[in-house]
Amino acid sequence: MKSDKETTRLDQLQNMLALCPTDILARCELASLLEGRGELDEAVRHWKAVLESDQNNLQAREGLTRCRRTKRSERPEEPKAGPGTC
Repeated sequence: MKSDKETTRLDQLQNMLALCPTDILARCELASLLEGRGELDEAVRHWKAVLESDQNNLQAREGLTRCRRTKRSERPEEPKAGPGTC
């Protein structure tokens, strides 16, 4: 179960972004919290939004890379075709 403090902070950050969608620091913190909670699709959305404003933002680049790697490693592997299979 997620902590009440974490949930409160997520709500605060979302409210901050509703008032000022270009607040990169708030968006980075929100993306990090979402990533930590395993909400990777939502985290990716926020990391991408940061990069739209600042394409050189290292924190967002690293966060996006982490999310993509985690998502890729969580996907079930496709069965590999053996000899004689189509």
